[in-house]
Amino acid sequence: PDRNVAGALQMSLEMQHPSGASNGPGAFQCPNCGKFYKYRRNMLSHFKLECGMEPQFCCQFCPRRYKQKSKLQIHVGSKHSNEFSAI
Repeated sequence: PDRNVAGALQMSLEMQHPSGASNGPGAFQCPNCGKFYKYRRNMLSHFKLECGMEPQFCCQFCPRRYKQKSKLQIHVGSKHSNEFSAI
Protein backbone atom coordinates (compact mmCIF):
# COMPACT_ATOMS: atom_id res chain seq x y z
CA PRO A 1 0.00 0.00 0.00
CA ASP A 2 0.98 3.58 -0.63
CA ARG A 3 2.43 5.04 2.58
CA ASN A 4 1.97 8.65 1.38
CA VAL A 5 -1.69 8.96 2.19
CA ALA A 6 -1.39 11.57 4.92
CA GLY A 7 -4.39 13.51 3.62
CA ALA A 8 -6.66 10.47 3.62
CA LEU A 9 -5.39 9.47 7.03
CA GLN A 10 -5.96 12.95 8.47
CA MET A 11 -9.46 13.10 6.99
CA SER A 12 -10.20 9.68 8.45
CA LEU A 13 -9.03 10.84 11.88
CA GLU A 14 -11.04 14.07 11.68
CA MET A 15 -14.18 12.14 10.78
CA GLN A 16 -13.67 9.82 13.76
CA HIS A 17 -12.79 12.60 16.23
CA PRO A 18 -14.16 15.93 15.04
CA SER A 19 -13.66 17.45 18.48
CA GLY A 20 -9.89 17.15 18.11
CA ALA A 21 -9.54 14.54 20.85
CA SER A 22 -7.21 12.48 18.70
CA ASN A 23 -4.51 11.55 21.21
CA GLY A 24 -6.56 9.83 23.88
CA PRO A 25 -8.62 6.65 23.98
CA GLY A 26 -11.14 6.21 21.21
CA ALA A 27 -11.97 4.24 18.12
CA PHE A 28 -9.25 4.88 15.55
CA GLN A 29 -9.72 2.99 12.30
CA CYS A 30 -6.97 2.16 9.82
CA PRO A 31 -7.92 3.82 6.51
CA ASN A 32 -6.33 0.93 4.60
CA CYS A 33 -7.76 -2.23 6.22
CA GLY A 34 -10.48 -0.92 8.56
CA LYS A 35 -9.02 -2.40 11.75
CA PHE A 36 -9.87 -0.40 14.90
CA TYR A 37 -7.44 0.71 17.62
CA LYS A 38 -8.08 2.29 20.99
CA TYR A 39 -5.18 4.71 20.59
CA ARG A 40 -4.16 6.83 17.59
CA ARG A 41 -0.45 6.03 18.03
CA ASN A 42 -1.18 2.28 17.79
CA MET A 43 -3.22 2.75 14.62
CA LEU A 44 -0.47 4.90 13.08
CA SER A 45 2.18 2.31 13.96
CA HIS A 46 0.06 -0.45 12.43
CA PHE A 47 -0.59 1.65 9.32
CA LYS A 48 3.07 2.54 8.75
CA LEU A 49 4.75 -0.74 9.69
CA GLU A 50 2.28 -3.62 9.37
CA CYS A 51 -0.82 -2.99 7.29
CA GLY A 52 -0.79 -4.92 4.04
CA MET A 53 2.79 -6.13 4.53
CA GLU A 54 4.14 -9.62 4.94
CA PRO A 55 5.46 -10.55 8.40
CA GLN A 56 9.16 -9.68 8.56
CA PHE A 57 10.23 -11.50 11.74
CA CYS A 58 10.90 -15.20 11.09
CA CYS A 59 11.33 -17.91 13.69
CA GLN A 60 14.69 -19.65 13.34
CA PHE A 61 13.24 -22.94 14.62
CA CYS A 62 9.99 -23.27 12.63
CA PRO A 63 8.16 -21.64 9.69
CA ARG A 64 6.21 -19.14 11.86
CA ARG A 65 6.50 -15.46 10.94
CA TYR A 66 5.36 -12.36 12.84
CA LYS A 67 4.79 -8.69 12.09
CA GLN A 68 6.14 -7.67 15.51
CA LYS A 69 9.49 -8.62 17.01
CA SER A 70 7.96 -8.87 20.47
CA LYS A 71 5.46 -11.48 19.23
CA LEU A 72 8.32 -13.56 17.79
CA GLN A 73 10.19 -13.34 21.10
CA ILE A 74 7.12 -14.57 22.99
CA HIS A 75 6.71 -17.43 20.50
CA VAL A 76 10.35 -18.53 20.78
CA GLY A 77 10.25 -18.36 24.57
CA SER A 78 7.08 -20.42 24.84
CA LYS A 79 7.44 -22.90 21.96
CA HIS A 80 11.19 -23.33 21.56
CA SER A 81 12.68 -22.84 25.03
CA ASN A 82 14.71 -26.07 24.69
CA GLU A 83 16.17 -25.14 21.29
CA PHE A 84 16.75 -21.54 22.36
CA SER A 85 18.74 -22.51 25.49
CA ALA A 86 20.98 -24.81 23.40
CA ILE A 87 22.32 -21.88 21.38
